[in-house]
Amino acid sequence: MYLFPTAAEVTYTDQIADSPLHVLTSQPASTLFFGTLWFPYDRELPLQSAGRLCTPGTVVRDWSVEEAPVYACCVPAANGSVCPVPPPSQADILRALLFERPVEVWWQNGTGDPWQKMDEPFVYYDSVTTLGVLKRCIAVAVVLGVVLAVLSTAVGGLHKISNRYPRAAMAMHAAVLVVVVAFSVQVLVDFEHPFTRFAAMHMLLEAMASPLVVYTPERKQRIALRQEFSTCCRRRRSKQVAVWVYSARLLLCTPVAVLGVCDAAWIAMDAEFDLLIGLAVCVVFMTGVHTVAFVTAVHEVQIPLRINDHAVVHRDTADTVCLRSLPVALHGKGWVTKVWKPTDCRIYAASMLLRGGKASAIVLWDIGSVRYGKVRVEKIVVSKVVYVANGVGDLEKFGEMNTNGVLCRDNDVTAISRVLGFLLWVHPGDDGDPEQNLNMVHNLRAESHRWQKQCCCVKCAAVWWCAVALCICLHAVLLYFVWDRRVWWLIVVETVGVLVTLDFGMVVATRVAPSKMRGGGACPSHHSTVAAVVDHEQWTCDVCKRELKEGERADFCETCDWVRCEVCGV
Repeated sequence: MYLFPTAAEVTYTDQIADSPLHVLTSQPASTLFFGTLWFPYDRELPLQSAGRLCTPGTVVRDWSVEEAPVYACCVPAANGSVCPVPPPSQADILRALLFERPVEVWWQNGTGDPWQKMDEPFVYYDSVTTLGVLKRCIAVAVVLGVVLAVLSTAVGGLHKISNRYPRAAMAMHAAVLVVVVAFSVQVLVDFEHPFTRFAAMHMLLEAMASPLVVYTPERKQRIALRQEFSTCCRRRRSKQVAVWVYSARLLLCTPVAVLGVCDAAWIAMDAEFDLLIGLAVCVVFMTGVHTVAFVTAVHEVQIPLRINDHAVVHRDTADTVCLRSLPVALHGKGWVTKVWKPTDCRIYAASMLLRGGKASAIVLWDIGSVRYGKVRVEKIVVSKVVYVANGVGDLEKFGEMNTNGVLCRDNDVTAISRVLGFLLWVHPGDDGDPEQNLNMVHNLRAESHRWQKQCCCVKCAAVWWCAVALCICLHAVLLYFVWDRRVWWLIVVETVGVLVTLDFGMVVATRVAPSKMRGGGACPSHHSTVAAVVDHEQWTCDVCKRELKEGERADFCETCDWVRCEVCGV
């Protein structure tokens, strides 16, 4: 059974362009139905309705059933039938973006006879005209506007919840992940299309990896490794490669995941436009949260981003200069008092004064400002290291001034600053607490670290690595079920992105063990301690709770992971 012709042009209002349009069937048929039925989600067409309602040569709608199907009533002709073509059914805004919309054709030869599907689909097409392109541009603008509006509202609400009720936000996070896992598994079971199955696999892996990316082990819960092993993945080049791979996975796999999830929801749940937009926003928002969590953890950045802040990176590494520990002089103004703090978001060129090979003071030149990642240089100081004030009272390395007076910025800081600038643009506004933390990832991660300090009696890093191994095994199992040559390139990118978690784990789940020197007393559990020199990592004295800087000496117990600074040990 086939039709002729097999396509019809539609107008801007989704009406048949050359109405009335008729098609000729190759066999006798009494009724035709133009539309796509997705089993087992859609019900079968009624056997009696078409014959009861039909008048030959007309188009009728059956309002007695919920779907309200439209039937084309045919007129007998030589060796077949002549049937009118009904206008296309109302499409959601995503389907309306297509220039061609193929639909199935079902036919019935008489009242009570079973419905049968034709082999070839019927195509409603919209010719590529200026009006057609303009209509699609308007639709895309509407979709993007709705997505950004919903995303802004959602981001503002979730930031407020994570500030006031962090444990409730963690419970909400877990509930969302359970729903995503259940939906992804259902799509993998019910669908055969390779792109849809890949989208489900991507979403399932994202949901499984979400707790690992957001809830990283607390510093003292990390596994201590020798310096040559732990610092290998902390090199700048290793971090850049990890971010590049993650970005490639993000750009290639996320759009496929959004389209696949929306298509599966449209088929499985007969979802309306608002639900499809909600699903797309959820996928985009989850991807954004994971991106912030991944970048901040890889670069070891602490970002208590606030409304009155201007996207200045807050690092917790050796690149941060604590001004409280050094005398400070401002060029042209002289020495400042100990309570002086640099102005937020101002850029300072710095020069160290050395005595005996050690820094004894620091001289600062105020040369400009940074706002939302954009730099404004007001004064040129040649061959100086440039720092930016982070609002906490410390200076962070921002780049260097070369011999030509050009500021060469730290690429990592630049990228993270721009990410934070985007977060500030979608913040809920200044109507709330000006000290409100706008980084939901930081709130969730800080709350999980508090739990680890209070409740964990084992190394959380060991549990974290077991979860990573489980995710990698799950990825291998999913590859067996999802593999298809048509999506091999997406699968390769996804696989490489999963393997990046190993480099990510070396940064967030390990720490550098202090360099051992000579014996130095006992810990509260009466274990022998060793005198150590802190290398690359900051440690906290368990007696006075003071953060130790690189190069300080301390007593260290490997069994209890207990640290006592040199002052408390006197």
